Amino acid sequence: MHAEAAEADGGPSGGGVNDGQAAEPAQKTLETVPLAEHHRRADFTCIRSARVQDFVRSDPHKLLQFRYARAFVLPSVEDPTAIWGYYTLSAAVAIRNGTGSTHQKKLPGGIPLPMALIGYMGRDDGAPKGLGATLITDAARRVSRIEDIGIWGLTLTAETPGLVPWYEKMGFKLMRTDKDASIPERTM
Repeated sequence: MHAEAAEADGGPSGGGVNDGQAAEPAQKTLETVPLAEHHRRADFTCIRSARVQDFVRSDPHKLLQFRYARAFVLPSVEDPTAIWGYYTLSAAVAIRNGTGSTHQKKLPGGIPLPMALIGYMGRDDGAPKGLGATLITDAARRVSRIEDIGIWGLTLTAETPGLVPWYEKMGFKLMRTDKDASIPERTM
């Protein structure tokens, strides 16, 4: 997650008193940062998804340079040049009738819904398990801080049908898309 400032003494209110005990070492926090040249992209391995692996290993900077998307990495706490996981964010729209009837009643008719798209997301095979939830939460928090444009929610497309139940567990809801699509789009 994004690092938050800690109090000078590590306590909740600052201005602590030395009670003769040794100070606890600072806990390393998980913090996403924009993808940069110093990140070792060629070392990122994701055997389950060549698409996820190849995006990082290829040159994503062309997409980033033209503002097609932004990429955020979760570096290893031991080595800030190693990528444990990453995700990309870009603008997207969803069709109104793709949402459930509860949402349709609340939404203005006829206009698409402004969304933020998680286009790519993945975890390195050597990274600790459970980082997917951390990446989704980070993306949601990052998007929620955008105040200059309206964004209704997050959307993504599950790469495999096996990921659909996990995304639903993470809070994404089914959005109806093209009838012929084998993997439905998810939205949060």
